[in-house]
Amino acid sequence: MLSPDIKAKIALFCNVEKEAVITAQNVDTVYEVPILFHQEGLDEKLVEKLNIWTGRPNLKGWERVVKKIKHPRFEVTIAMVGKYVGLVESYKSLTEALIHGGIANDARVNLKYVDSEQVEKEGAEHFLKEANGILVPGGFGTRGLKGRLKRFNMPGKSGFHTLGSVWGCSVL
Repeated sequence: MLSPDIKAKIALFCNVEKEAVITAQNVDTVYEVPILFHQEGLDEKLVEKLNIWTGRPNLKGWERVVKKIKHPRFEVTIAMVGKYVGLVESYKSLTEALIHGGIANDARVNLKYVDSEQVEKEGAEHFLKEANGILVPGGFGTRGLKGRLKRFNMPGKSGFHTLGSVWGCSVL
């Protein structure tokens, strides 16, 4: 949090009220932002400036989510075996779905991105031995397909949880 003196100086040079200077500090998770902005009084300032009325905000849900993210009861590692893992943003929706599924189940989901072409060359055991489950995301064409399929020939992994998505589901 910025000190009152720093806020006053910023307000002076930005031509705004001192109360309108809000600290936007770094956070561990984006879900902390509403809580910290509330603590800074941003919500009250917006209501005042917009000349609207609202009840007192209930941030208990946000606080529960933050607690589950920072201090989960469980932890799981999921290997995502795909051909675009060099650009993990390719799997952003799947990544977020797994993370949010973890939050809902009070678990931290650690993701291990595994290049299916590397699995083709070096075998699956080395890449997947520490995973609790595997997600085979969608992809187009057959490049890396053998690597995605190799997971099923891993000895000692019967009962291993596997989920295929789109094309990944087709190859399962």
